[in-house]
Amino acid sequence: VPVVLGRTNYSYFIPSSGYIDTNQFSTMSSLARYLNETRYDKEKYLSYFSWKKDYVWGLSQFFTPFCDLCVRLHLDSKPNIIGNIHKWWFDGSCQAGHVLP
Repeated sequence: VPVVLGRTNYSYFIPSSGYIDTNQFSTMSSLARYLNETRYDKEKYLSYFSWKKDYVWGLSQFFTPFCDLCVRLHLDSKPNIIGNIHKWWFDGSCQAGHVLP
């Protein structure tokens, strides 16, 4: 069972029922407790693989980002103007990661 850390949206690749997201736990202890429970609970463990029975991968998943780009290019919206590129790049572009205490 994949255990993932970070802000990446892993559900683009597999359903959220197929992995354990550390962001769902407030402490490392609660994560460890859940992992141990899952280890000894066969039904809970196997539930993380149930998505494989019905999962279908297709080219549409590959093209979806391009379709989204096309839609955005055709939207009549105002451009986002960045006045100070240095400040935007170095001070405001990164998201703080979620690290368990």
